[in-house]
Amino acid sequence: MDPANPKTIEESLIARLAKKGATGEELLGIARNHKSTFTKQALYHILRQLTEQEIVVKHGKQFSLSHLWITRMSD
Repeated sequence: MDPANPKTIEESLIARLAKKGATGEELLGIARNHKSTFTKQALYHILRQLTEQEIVVKHGKQFSLSHLWITRMSD
């Protein structure tokens, strides 16, 4: 994954979260930059998958990258 040139919606979300946490609405805006008809349901489906893979964590309404995933990626 090249954070400077994300190819998928997932990569775009991860690149955004690498900068700082974001709400679901903020992430939906990023997803809609890829596909204007992208739905909230589709976004939360992707976020659930990323959470299950321990890439993303949720704190209240904020999503951020998992410290565990960041550590694994830096090794």
